[in-house]
Amino acid sequence: LDGFYSAAVALQNNVPDRSPFSIPITVNVTGNAQVSATPPALTFGEVIVAQQATLSCTVSNIGTDILTIDAIAIEGSPDIALVSPPALPLQLGPLGTHELTLRFAPSVAGSIDALLKITSDAANSPQLTIDLSGNGLTPPDIEVTPLSWEDTLGSGTIVPVLIDVTNNGQAPLHVSITDDATWLNPAAAELDVPVATTEPVTVSVSTIGIYAGQYT
Repeated sequence: LDGFYSAAVALQNNVPDRSPFSIPITVNVTGNAQVSATPPALTFGEVIVAQQATLSCTVSNIGTDILTIDAIAIEGSPDIALVSPPALPLQLGPLGTHELTLRFAPSVAGSIDALLKITSDAANSPQLTIDLSGNGLTPPDIEVTPLSWEDTLGSGTIVPVLIDVTNNGQAPLHVSITDDATWLNPAAAELDVPVATTEPVTVSVSTIGIYAGQYT
């Protein structure tokens, strides 16, 4: 820390009545504030449009004097914002820290790059910049073929019906499969469909134990 420091160097010797010989040393240390950020960059990764992700960045004073932060701003994209930004000016003592939380909520699909800029009186970096990046994805989009199925079946028969489920979005699609009739029996209760992929679902239609008639 800055301030006055005093010490002495002792010279042990063989001179009568002159040992040890003391040399006082005084130093006036003038400190300065220095800023750093951990991590030096934030990558949010892939986030579905209209959803959000948060990451944190720790700002530290690695200097020997009080650090005063006058401004914190995000430039480059309105889709990245500070969560509960601190009151400014923000002061950090030597070795002091403050955690910043940032939120990425993409409004459109595509890659996004921005900068977090921290303006202070730091001697090493008066305007510290932190790279921000993320990628907005369109939500999963389901396409089903066929959209309907009908047939005439004799009593006591079981017919498998194949349904293709396609994911036209940019995020994985998860499907829960249920039915509301005893004569329908899906082969699986859940289905995961990767991006740009079609997965089949088999549903068995059974006329065993049901009366003649039309069922929907």
